Amino acid sequence: MKRDRVVSLVYVALYAALFIVLDYAARFFGSMPNGGSLGLGSLAILTAAYHLGWKNGVVVGLLSIPLQYLVSGFWFTPTWPLVGFLLDYVVPFGVYGLAPLFPDWKHIKTGVVITNLIRLGSHIVVGALLWNVTWWGSVTYNAGYMIPTLVVGTVLMPLILSRLPKRSS
Repeated sequence: MKRDRVVSLVYVALYAALFIVLDYAARFFGSMPNGGSLGLGSLAILTAAYHLGWKNGVVVGLLSIPLQYLVSGFWFTPTWPLVGFLLDYVVPFGVYGLAPLFPDWKHIKTGVVITNLIRLGSHIVVGALLWNVTWWGSVTYNAGYMIPTLVVGTVLMPLILSRLPKRSS
């Protein structure tokens, strides 16, 4: 029992580190001028969720937030409302951990699609309400990097998961 917990913690740390590597690598594909880029890091959170279960997936997603801040050098400021932080980071990255709770449809991991759409919706709301962008402007801006993220996740996650060894616990 104790060994299983240690193994899970090691996997959580591994997936959190993988998130940072993939998130950093995504910068080579470019990023949007006001934030946002191809979400390769989401693959690590989704893999953790499907491999370790939704609870550990949420933990990896939430751990990715302070790690993003440490790597990017961007820090939360008092002028940025808490609701903006929650809707721009906590909801979008935490929700990826819930992906395995959604049933698969044929060979499509619907959790990947649904969690990416929730993240997109969360970013749209923040753009329209916090950054004073029109709703349509927020949709088009955020869809510019979230739709490619959704496509990459939908294509790669079944391939990644098919090659992941099964856990014995």
